[in-house]
Amino acid sequence: MRRAARHVAALPGLVSTPADAALLARMAAWWIALPLLKRTTPLPRLVRFAQLDPRRTERDSEQEAKVAALAEWLFKARPRATRDNCLERSLVTYRFLGRLNAAPELVVGLGVTEDATVGHVWVTTDGRPVHDQQESLEQYESVAVFTSDGRRSELREGAAGPAELQRQSKRVDG
Repeated sequence: MRRAARHVAALPGLVSTPADAALLARMAAWWIALPLLKRTTPLPRLVRFAQLDPRRTERDSEQEAKVAALAEWLFKARPRATRDNCLERSLVTYRFLGRLNAAPELVVGLGVTEDATVGHVWVTTDGRPVHDQQESLEQYESVAVFTSDGRRSELREGAAGPAELQRQSKRVDG
């Protein structure tokens, strides 16, 4: 209960205007819909569905930081078992940063630990991760990158694909 109280107490610092509240409400609609959508919709189609054309011509770093902070807050609001799902958080962040003309990229990565292949999804702007520390992403090889227009881009030469990573692993986690 204390964690929930602290979580709610942080909200006034994030939502200070009616526009912030409207943004949070739009993000919350995706927060509600994504657990079902991600199980029924192939990822490329889901990314195209999440993609929004920019409404602005110039970047606004304060608004971009607001989107990232609200997405983090929103996805930590769930019960522990479903909290902070990287795919869902990244799709919401990708959508709303795209609207701000931040040119986000959605990256899907796979990594191999001693006994499993693990996956992670993150968003970058200007080549830097939005929610993750760069060092934490070094264990992953990019297997798909979706540009801000919703299209899948070509992977760089020499990147390991999912089949190669799975062969290196003893089992695959779902």
